[in-house]
Amino acid sequence: MIQKNTLVLLIGFGIGYCIYSHRYQEIIIFLVVGMIMMAGMFAVTVIEGMCDSLIEKIREL
Repeated sequence: MIQKNTLVLLIGFGIGYCIYSHRYQEIIIFLVVGMIMMAGMFAVTVIEGMCDSLIEKIREL
C-alpha cells in the first residue's frame, strides 16, 4: 500500500508540473483529488481514534 505522504507528494508534484506547463484545467483536477484525499485521511484518523477509545473501554470490562 502506498503511504499517505507519497500520495501527497505526487499530488504536489502534479500541481507543480501543471503550473510549469501551463495546464491550468488539470490543476483543478489535482486540487479536487488532493482535497478528497485529505478528507479521507482525516476521516480515517477520526475513526481510528474512536476505535482506540472503544478498545480501551472493552479492556476495562
